[in-house]
Amino acid sequence: MDCVSPSAEPVVSKTEGLRAGSASALLWSAMSATLRNDAVVALQTRQEKRQHATALQISQSSAILPFAICTLHFALCLSSCPLCLSVQSSSWRPWRSWRFISHPLSPLCLGGEFSIPVFRFDIKLSLRQHRTVSIDKRIGFTTTIPVEVLLAAGLVPIDLNNLFINDEERQNLVCQAERAGFTTITCGWIKGLYSTVLKHNIRTVVAVTQGDCSNTHALMETLMEQGVHIIPFAFPWDHDPVVLTAQLKSFRGRFQVRPAQLRKTKQQCDKVRRIVHRIDRLTWHDNKVTGKENHLWQVQCSDFNGDPHQFAHSAKQFLKQARQRKPLIEDIRLAFVGVPPIFDDIYEYIEECGARVVFNEIQRQFSMPFRTRDLVTQYTRYTYPYDVYGRIRDIKREIRRREIDGMIHYVQAFCFRQIQDIVMRKRLKGLPILTIEGDNPGPLDTKSKLRIEAFIETVRRMKRA
Repeated sequence: MDCVSPSAEPVVSKTEGLRAGSASALLWSAMSATLRNDAVVALQTRQEKRQHATALQISQSSAILPFAICTLHFALCLSSCPLCLSVQSSSWRPWRSWRFISHPLSPLCLGGEFSIPVFRFDIKLSLRQHRTVSIDKRIGFTTTIPVEVLLAAGLVPIDLNNLFINDEERQNLVCQAERAGFTTITCGWIKGLYSTVLKHNIRTVVAVTQGDCSNTHALMETLMEQGVHIIPFAFPWDHDPVVLTAQLKSFRGRFQVRPAQLRKTKQQCDKVRRIVHRIDRLTWHDNKVTGKENHLWQVQCSDFNGDPHQFAHSAKQFLKQARQRKPLIEDIRLAFVGVPPIFDDIYEYIEECGARVVFNEIQRQFSMPFRTRDLVTQYTRYTYPYDVYGRIRDIKREIRRREIDGMIHYVQAFCFRQIQDIVMRKRLKGLPILTIEGDNPGPLDTKSKLRIEAFIETVRRMKRA
């Protein structure tokens, strides 16, 4: 194949060609002696009569030498091949990601498939077309995880629970999972998460294998059958900080996040969370925020809607508006304990009955309602993934502080946490408790409405007495 220029035939003397080839051979020899690990070369065929192009991508460089070698390669490549193209860079940080696109006939534009040693950074050569390749940075997860790791890695975290329950066709998503083979006695959240991942084509999911739903293991396997990449994460049941430290280290290692990056991201996330903490205070102290609004803002702290900066801006705007409201006048103050409800209108109906939720237990935990210096301490104090006794201590403290009159314990159908209702009632004696069970997304059923209305009226009579 001739090396043809669009304007004129290139003229390269034999002496210049040998000099360039000799220099290229010397450079290749130097690179082989210096570099250690392996890189992969993938070849693709480009159609429609276009020239093949080789892209040399250098990423994660940690030394000056690799960049100097690549610069020399580019210079020699230009001198020896008149059809070499320009340098492309996705950012002005050459030690992070540079691409050199050259003509295949250049002495350094190697064909075929081979491996070369790499020293503390990776080199990937592949024949690519001249087009922009979009990278999916979305990472789904099954429950609250150390989201700071994903944000520090420049990824977009997505809480699959929020994505599912806010979908206009959430009931159909459950039905789709049942048609795929999930039984009717499987948790509605699990079925919804499965269909949500497939609907939105999320290719990577972080699954919490300990500290959340026991059905997550089977969910992982069914998603893997659909080609979804699964990353496991586990909270130690006994709050062991050593085990949690090892989990965090392994987790951040998967995304190549350094500790300094993690500390900086944690500080940024804590600033956003403090805005939501002020919204929570407006709920129970100033009585200017409804139970549904309190629920929504706190539950969204699990992923900040994928963008902490935009989330913080929206939260500030809501906080400003809420402060200008008149105080709400409901006479019964309730605690909502348990996982976030799958019902659409439970908070609205509670307020129709003259009561208001001023404490959302698990949702508040998603907002990390405590100040800590490091992630290990933060996710050790986070109560949801551990035993029920830590949750009960937190509930008792908030009952006194928020002057709670009664408690609704929401349990999900076919969930092991239903059994914890026995412990809750035993440890929270003296407080009126109503247990409500939900199954699939949708409005409250008539039976649940009657029970809620009767419970609120009972609490009102007890309070008056």
